[in-house]
Amino acid sequence: MPKTLKGHSGAVTSVAYSPDGTRIVSGSCDKTLRVWDTMSGTPIGNPLQGHNNTVRSLAYSPDGTRIISASGDIWIWDALLGTPVGQLRGDVAPARCIAYSPEGTRIVSGHKHGRIQIWGAVSHKPIGKPLHGHLGSVYSVAFSLDNIHLVSGSIDNTVQLWDVVSGAPIGQPLQGHSDVVNSVAFPPDGTRIVSASVDKTIRIWDASGEPAIGSTGHGSLVFTETSSRRTGDPDSTPVFTSDVMLHSDGWLTTSGGQLLFWIPPEQCLGIVLPPALVVISQSTQINLDRFVHGMRWTLCRTDGS
Repeated sequence: MPKTLKGHSGAVTSVAYSPDGTRIVSGSCDKTLRVWDTMSGTPIGNPLQGHNNTVRSLAYSPDGTRIISASGDIWIWDALLGTPVGQLRGDVAPARCIAYSPEGTRIVSGHKHGRIQIWGAVSHKPIGKPLHGHLGSVYSVAFSLDNIHLVSGSIDNTVQLWDVVSGAPIGQPLQGHSDVVNSVAFPPDGTRIVSASVDKTIRIWDASGEPAIGSTGHGSLVFTETSSRRTGDPDSTPVFTSDVMLHSDGWLTTSGGQLLFWIPPEQCLGIVLPPALVVISQSTQINLDRFVHGMRWTLCRTDGS
């Protein structure tokens, strides 16, 4: 039977297992953290107090000795004693999300106004200047397992890949979500990125930072080398493969602004466009086998069609 852990006086906003699986830490709107025994479901010690606002994000260090939590401010706690051991202070806006690097030597935090900061886990000092790229608050951050890349999701509806050493963005923001991106993660091999959004979809992206031809998930619109041709020139080079844009009003255009066709906006959430690889959402399937387009619309119909 599932256990119900009770102890917070407000909504629970974040949870994490300790690396050895024997403990769980939770953060709440009651401004506290609690540590729980996994087997018994009972709280261990008193609530961890110090934050002045909702605890929005937390994590165990890879060795299990520390807990970090973000609530505008960022606190570091002794995971066994439940006592604070320091705060991360820098010239950045309030923090919304937090994560440890896989080897535990660095911490990354996401902030309001689109800022991301990397910190020394031991020194508690900023490493380099804040990373700039998002146009709004950063809601989720994660390191790749090899410590080479970071990924972030934002209220600006985009996902961004970063180089950890240089702090530079890799490629353009990954666009496709129509609402806040509130969770991002890497798989163990680091070749993909997964993102979850308020738009009710989960998207899987190529983590190389390069455009890629999409493959189908639950809903799909995939562009390949045989997807389209111009009217009156069936042997012409395909005019859209990965170089297309889906706008919020439902129009699909080339990067140069040429209108291709319109999709009802309520069906757009199920569309796969590069560099997304998969969209887990409602089903949207469009057959482009006989799709033609161009200025000479009378040629769109041929004998027998």
